Amino acid sequence: MRTFTIHLLLAALAGLAASCTNPQTPSAGKPEAADEKNTAVLTSGGKGVLRLAIPAGAQTFDKDEMLIVAQGKGHCRFYVWTVKNARTLDEAAPRVGEVIKSEFIEFKLTGTKDLTIGGAPARMLAGTGKEADDSDPGLAEVVLFAAGQNVFAACVHGEELLPAARDLMMTAIHSARLP
Repeated sequence: MRTFTIHLLLAALAGLAASCTNPQTPSAGKPEAADEKNTAVLTSGGKGVLRLAIPAGAQTFDKDEMLIVAQGKGHCRFYVWTVKNARTLDEAAPRVGEVIKSEFIEFKLTGTKDLTIGGAPARMLAGTGKEADDSDPGLAEVVLFAAGQNVFAACVHGEELLPAARDLMMTAIHSARLP
């Protein structure tokens, strides 16, 4: 009986981890169900500037210059911002801490990795810092990428980085298109 209870508990914990648990609720905007095309649009100045393909059932929370995409019970999520007045990745990189401060503060860079998103150069910035809502120590991964004339920052963060959140973000930003 004790073995069964332990196995049941382990299965429940594994299920929570797999569903990308994070009890934090989105902090911006009004939730909208993904449309029939499963897309999310980031706006800037009231105009769409970026379109992402997202999974069926995902929710989007759009606030001018910021988009949150959440999926699953545990609110597996990632964030996307427009990096204002940046035309290149090199211009955007030093501003990452300022861009993501509504969700993650005191970002300290620990590593970078060059990527390709939509056939164009992109850059992943990994770092440490604190969650903005409760100042708990955390980790963040920010991907800088360009579409059209804009540079964007996509971010996953938490006390630990969950693979499901990272996969959700990477799959979506690889679909990035102009609206």
